[in-house]
Amino acid sequence: MRIVQHRVWRLRIAFFRLWVVAVIVSPFLFGCPHKQVDRDIESNNGPRQLSELMDMETEVFPLPNGNAYLVNNIDQQLFLLSEDRAKRVDNVALSGIEATVYTLPNGGAYLVSSDGQHLRLYYLVGDKATLVQEGAITDEAIRRAAKSSDAYMWAQTQAALLGKRRAVASGQMTPSEKPD
Repeated sequence: MRIVQHRVWRLRIAFFRLWVVAVIVSPFLFGCPHKQVDRDIESNNGPRQLSELMDMETEVFPLPNGNAYLVNNIDQQLFLLSEDRAKRVDNVALSGIEATVYTLPNGGAYLVSSDGQHLRLYYLVGDKATLVQEGAITDEAIRRAAKSSDAYMWAQTQAALLGKRRAVASGQMTPSEKPD
């Protein structure tokens, strides 16, 4: 009886070791499926056209020149809207479920996207996106004042409206409530 129990334990240990080795080695043999998804996100050339996007988690951010940016967080797409046309903005990696565009009175914008671990910040001008890099900023840019008080007020109003839209969407306030 002891010999049988000893063999059973040896078989269990051998099976456990084999299972551990299989779990460790299988990602290297079969590859990680998330790498393909990451490449699609990085290139932002997903297969969905504008008309195929889901309307859930879609926000439109107006620009002072009459254009707007459309962000679809589910399909992770960014479009520049101009009247009856939409152009995909390439080379943008949206991640997480709440990418936000902060419009600027000069017509540009900042796109902030985070998956909770990695922040991506882009400077948007038209259909071009530039990944923001850490580095020196010129003294002239640091001292730059708002072009006008109207432009400053426009930017502040857009930020306040965004905050209210997000609060209504999350159920923290009803659309009829006014922010303090």
